[in-house]
Amino acid sequence: MTGIQGWIVGRLGGFSVDPVHPTVSSMRTAIEVLHSGKKLVVFPEGGIVRDQPLRPLKTGLARLVLQAEAISTQPLSVSVVPISLYYSPTAAPRARVFVLISPPIRTDQYRQSNNKQTAQALTEALQKSILIGLERVKGMSKGATEDKPL
Repeated sequence: MTGIQGWIVGRLGGFSVDPVHPTVSSMRTAIEVLHSGKKLVVFPEGGIVRDQPLRPLKTGLARLVLQAEAISTQPLSVSVVPISLYYSPTAAPRARVFVLISPPIRTDQYRQSNNKQTAQALTEALQKSILIGLERVKGMSKGATEDKPL
């Protein structure tokens, strides 16, 4: 990430990840953040989508969480908090942004016979939660106006 956006993200303690070619160092950094007890914000869809509510999620976030839990020297249980963002009228400068935070998803709720299946189950649960949130927040946004926020 470059320019003012990259500078701001860096100043906030963030780091960018290339969604097409994620590096091992970005995974290590994310795991270190989780092991240190800090919050990690991830956009699992990899960017803003204009032609559909949400891109199909890949299992990268779930695999990251499972790996962080597996290699932790102390008991670690990571909760994934689905956050739905809806832009009105569209994702553009000066758009109104509506946010809905859904209940956390814990890995132990989706544990399967192996990590690959667990990652898939966790990813499907996250996708479903975000889509439900998008429908809810989209409906809520219909009643909001400049002088009457939600």
